[in-house]
Amino acid sequence: MSIVSDYLNFLKAAQKSPETIRTRKYYLLRLERDFDLLTVKTKDLEDWFASNDWARETARSARSTLANFFAWAKDSGLRKDDPSLKLPKIKESTPCPKPLPEMYYRTSLYEAEPLVHLALRLAGEAGLRRSEVARLKTSDLEPDLLGFSLRVNGKGGKIRVIPISDSLAREVMTFAGSSYWVFPSPITGKHLTADCIAKKISRVLPKGYSMHTLRHRFASTAYNRTYDIRSVQELLGHSSLNTTQRYVATGRERLREVAISAA
Repeated sequence: MSIVSDYLNFLKAAQKSPETIRTRKYYLLRLERDFDLLTVKTKDLEDWFASNDWARETARSARSTLANFFAWAKDSGLRKDDPSLKLPKIKESTPCPKPLPEMYYRTSLYEAEPLVHLALRLAGEAGLRRSEVARLKTSDLEPDLLGFSLRVNGKGGKIRVIPISDSLAREVMTFAGSSYWVFPSPITGKHLTADCIAKKISRVLPKGYSMHTLRHRFASTAYNRTYDIRSVQELLGHSSLNTTQRYVATGRERLREVAISAA
């Protein structure tokens, strides 16, 4: 078994999400094509980063992967050093929220088939990530004192509860029927993959918009109607408020209100 496989098994044992495991596998296999992971040096890693024309957030994701991997390799006795420790820090990019405009959202809902319609609403009106939509179980829909909520298994196995509208709850119940998964796969018997759902959604969205912009739509709409950034953070499942702020586009009405307040 290769060192990458050993590391991935470690991640699975730590209950990391399939998306996290897939992302880290991707970067490590790319690095392994050029270097021996047991002997690669810090300068090699610096050259490798410099040779990839990545967006800043992609580079941050790759750096996070290497930091976690080499820390594990050192702790496991596979390496005596950690070559990622002296890699230059990569600052977060300037927040640039990109919520799907409301006109496009409503048009996409109108044109969507039932499966895509429900997935659109789960992302746009409940803020679910594509992997969370894919893994949603019928038992995750729970009645509460005020209506219905979704119990969402998020990144890192973190559970959060998201209140949803009665109409969205009815659609979940109607679409899912008696299946264990809300979006079962007719081939594997498990659930549809996150990529499969994202591709289906992309077909009804305008060019330049992805499923993730629906999550931005949820964050921006929720914030601009309540100005409660802490609750939006909790509903999105973010550990950092800085991350949430990257999702929120402030409405023109709010900007006008703030500007006029200084007049």
